[in-house]
Amino acid sequence: MEDRNPQRRGRVRSPLAPLVRANFVVVVMATAVIAVVSLVAEDLLRRIPADGDLVIWYRSAVLVGMLGLLLIALRYWGTVHRATGTLFHVQVLDEQERDLRAAGRAAAERRRMVLRSVTRWVDLAQRTNEQGAVELADVCRDVSDILEAQVNADQIDTGYTLAPAMAWPVAIAIGAQLPLPGTLRLLELPDGDGDPSSLIELDHAARPVVVECLTFGSWTPNGRIGVWIAAAPDAQELEPKRWAGLGVTSAFRITLDPGLPDDPVLSDEDVAGLGAAIARELVVIKRRHRDRELVVVATMTTIVALATGCYLTQQECRFFHGTHLMHYDRDSDTYLPLRVKEAQPHHAPRAVGA
Repeated sequence: MEDRNPQRRGRVRSPLAPLVRANFVVVVMATAVIAVVSLVAEDLLRRIPADGDLVIWYRSAVLVGMLGLLLIALRYWGTVHRATGTLFHVQVLDEQERDLRAAGRAAAERRRMVLRSVTRWVDLAQRTNEQGAVELADVCRDVSDILEAQVNADQIDTGYTLAPAMAWPVAIAIGAQLPLPGTLRLLELPDGDGDPSSLIELDHAARPVVVECLTFGSWTPNGRIGVWIAAAPDAQELEPKRWAGLGVTSAFRITLDPGLPDDPVLSDEDVAGLGAAIARELVVIKRRHRDRELVVVATMTTIVALATGCYLTQQECRFFHGTHLMHYDRDSDTYLPLRVKEAQPHHAPRAVGA
């Protein structure tokens, strides 16, 4: 049975955990320094005669060397302390989904000092309103408030690693309210297919992206603007021709290069600056089409979506107002409009004239 406890805190018990090794090194060096100090103090108290001064100098030199090694050990301990720090696991999943990241989360927990978890299981079908939108704004606000309280209550000298597991629209909403300590890192946990994890630090320098205009159908003044964020290997599943049923008559594609979505290769450096780049382009499109609703579909990792939401709040733009964020449901092969912020429309986007 999956652990659905909304908040959990655990200590690392693995003898091979980096922090355990660092603590062991510091304790050993501190013990050795104390032992040498006691020997030097004993020699001084006994007032060894002149022919024994060589012993005192020898032990004093050893003490100085041991103190230097202790300082190195403390520096190593501090580095490990900041690198491991606290793992914040934030999960918002549909009740019918499986937790595919349980194994990856367990492995990540063993490398951290502390695990703090915020877990929510929601019923998307029951949260769908009469107009077709899935109401999740209250869940996102609740999770964001708890996460902010946990980050603010944690030790200020530790590192922060955030591991999200949720649909990308939810990640954008939570990222928009994310507190930003200077040592925050984002961890994409491996899924059930064994995809490798990705650990990044937020990069304020936006990675260059390509924005392409897509033409299809017939343009109408009351049509919606589509935005296709293609930044993951399975982006080809979101074909623009499907957007006619969402009332989209003109669209843009945001991608790393024209080769996407066919064969994308994303390094951690690409991912680190991708959130800032996507947020910048979304705001540009939003400002150019203030009077028309946006319909955004995306294939991107959860940490990229989280970073995108974080940078959206720094753009002085009411991005969520009049914006539909569409989550692709593989089981039904349909788009679900997730209403993750109160400013979003209450209705699902429909075909023009429907």
